[in-house]
Amino acid sequence: MLWYAGLVVVPALVFGALLWQQLLQQHEQRRDEVPRLVRDAATRLSTAIREEFEQVLRQEEARPFYQYRQDYFDWSTVSGAVSRLDPRPIPSPLLEGGVQGIRAWYEWDLNAQEDKAPIIFAPQPYGLSVAEAEQHTRWRLEDFEPFVEEVLQGAMSNYHEMLIAQGAAEALLDPESTRPKQLPIELVALNSTLERDPECVRLNHQDLRKSLRGLENIAVRYGPFQVEVVRNQHGALHVIGERKVVIDALPDTHDPPDCFIVLGQIQRMVQGFDLDPEWVLRDLPASHAERILGNEIRLHPTGSAAPEGDGVSGQAIDLWEVLDVELPAAEERPLGRIHVSASLEGINRVIRTQLTWLTGVTAAMVVSLLLGTRLLLRSVRQSQEQARRTENFVAAVTHELRTPIASVKMYGEMLRDGWARDEERRASYLDRVVSESDRLAVLVDRILTQRMLNGYAPTPEPGSVTTLVSNLGPDLSVVAGEERDDVELVLAPGLPPVLMVAEGVREIVVNLVENARKYAPVPKGGEPIRVEVRQDRKGRVVLEVSDRGPGIPASERASVFDAFYRLGDEKTRKTSGTGLGLHLVQLQAKAMKARVQLKAREGGGTTFRVVFKTLKPGTVA
Repeated sequence: MLWYAGLVVVPALVFGALLWQQLLQQHEQRRDEVPRLVRDAATRLSTAIREEFEQVLRQEEARPFYQYRQDYFDWSTVSGAVSRLDPRPIPSPLLEGGVQGIRAWYEWDLNAQEDKAPIIFAPQPYGLSVAEAEQHTRWRLEDFEPFVEEVLQGAMSNYHEMLIAQGAAEALLDPESTRPKQLPIELVALNSTLERDPECVRLNHQDLRKSLRGLENIAVRYGPFQVEVVRNQHGALHVIGERKVVIDALPDTHDPPDCFIVLGQIQRMVQGFDLDPEWVLRDLPASHAERILGNEIRLHPTGSAAPEGDGVSGQAIDLWEVLDVELPAAEERPLGRIHVSASLEGINRVIRTQLTWLTGVTAAMVVSLLLGTRLLLRSVRQSQEQARRTENFVAAVTHELRTPIASVKMYGEMLRDGWARDEERRASYLDRVVSESDRLAVLVDRILTQRMLNGYAPTPEPGSVTTLVSNLGPDLSVVAGEERDDVELVLAPGLPPVLMVAEGVREIVVNLVENARKYAPVPKGGEPIRVEVRQDRKGRVVLEVSDRGPGIPASERASVFDAFYRLGDEKTRKTSGTGLGLHLVQLQAKAMKARVQLKAREGGGTTFRVVFKTLKPGTVA
């Protein structure tokens, strides 16, 4: 057993210790990797934010200058055969909006008078109705128009100073960042004058084409969008994207009609859009955070406290820096700061779960080991007990067979050799031969009955135990041809029928009475063996056989019904038998769906009780 325990316990302990150590090492590695994972996540998030923001800028940079009009001419409305005779303008897409994050667009014509208001396109924010837009507290058109004037008016004086040198486009645009585009000159001409006199444009369109004969394209120079943070007169935050546009003048050799006279000079304008700060600072990061950060890393938006504590690893992201936004004052910088953090509590929770799981597995292994050891011990004990019973059975059967066979042989030889010379002695010898033969027959019958009941159970039928036991009275009072008065029958009248097998009940009564006579013989004048049939308090019919013998020790009461079990050792006990009597009692009772009980008798002795399955009164027996 110690070898078994050692072969199981030692490997389990070594394996458990190694696994425990490996889990702790993995836990420490994961804790050490958290800062790097947070930095990588912050980098990926910054990249995704910048890419989407730049996509919005690229989309706006690709927008032609002439879409910053209430109506404009598209080349498809100018180049066709019919359209060339009477071109029709189409509404600007800026009136519909629909660009994520942009609240409004504006344009200021620098060639116009300084006091002229800018053109502003302000669709309802995010598809709100008119009533909802009026309640929109973050941004209102009446706040935005004076704001645009305020922002641009401050720059107008500088712009005009730069434009003193007429024809110098470089005075407004940086040559290194300028992206010139060659556009059809007729398209530029129509879109440059539409706002001034549409009727003149319609009447002089054909004259314009004649005056432009020999010219196909004209250079339109776009500056890049510069994004900056500004506040209006109420202190509200605006994120403004702004570009400069310069259109080259026509050569002096061409004289366009009066309503297209603007083509004779350099055209300069400022175009821009107003980004929703809420989209820039909150919606844009949040839209990528769930996909990029996952469940273990969290995003803390602007305005929230930075994560703190020993169990937290955090990384700050400066949105203004990531998006290349100009700040007018340093105090605006904290507003664009977001944080990415990971709490170590999740990792600690995982290791606690794993260690708990390992502890549970270890406990299960210990319990399994204990149960296995117990079952093994029990199996060994059962094997030893079975070996002892087999040894006892062999010894008992040897004794039970040898004695009657020797007697039969001895008396047979005496009869053969003529030792019995008178009839009386010869009759006595023959009686002994018959008696020992009957003893052998009983032994063989019990072994065959035990084998039969283990493989085949007869079908019980309704019957009267009282009647059957009463009929057994004469047989119980005769032993080896001698009358005995050591059995007392106590039979209650009027008992209900029970499920029974007549031969089985007879076998039970005979074996119990024989067992009592063998182990608790009634002395002369003593209390007889009591065979009683009655009803208990629950109304069940019970058969009891009680004696006044020494009783059965409590430690052996659970084993007396086992096959071949006998009290004591076969080599030293004085009583004969094979240990099958009580085992047959249990098998017969089980075949009748009855139960056998054993208990100490009050006043000394033992009581064997058979509780039958009682049927309702009136059942045919």
